[in-house]
Amino acid sequence: MKLLDKNVDSIIFDLDGTLWDATIACAMAWNKSFEQCGYENNKIDRKLIKKLSGSPLDIVLTQYFTFIDGKDYDKIIESYRKNEPIFMKKIGGRLFPNEKDTLKILSTHKKLFIVSNCLKGYIENFLFKKKLSTIFTGYKSSEGTGLTKSENIRQVIDEYKLKSPIVCRGYKMGL
Repeated sequence: MKLLDKNVDSIIFDLDGTLWDATIACAMAWNKSFEQCGYENNKIDRKLIKKLSGSPLDIVLTQYFTFIDGKDYDKIIESYRKNEPIFMKKIGGRLFPNEKDTLKILSTHKKLFIVSNCLKGYIENFLFKKKLSTIFTGYKSSEGTGLTKSENIRQVIDEYKLKSPIVCRGYKMGL
């Protein structure tokens, strides 16, 4: 199926690994949170961020951050909620080559959306930082809605009455 296929009415993008690479800022935010919560001897890198990207926070904590005591989960998450926007605003991420131009062209043919398992404000920061707000018709984040990524995709489809959307995902496809 081609993206400009007339049967495709919209494209729903995942954010991390699909539209941008913010692994450095994410790793720095997690590492700062670990440090603030007494886990300063534990550091993560971009490679691990790519692996866990798109996973819900409970999965991230139980499957990837096994060094954290369960009683500290809330403290770590609260710290990360404060640190992530700081590092995203300061460092952000980088768009993939030719992406801005490609998105502009696509938006003249299809409705574009973003759905991500991210914290509230993350998508908004991406749109602001990369000056892309006018290109996307809508977006949903898991923390913003309280729903999973797949439930948010379904909600976008229903809300905007999409007939034939395609979903684009990044890191999990090996990008």
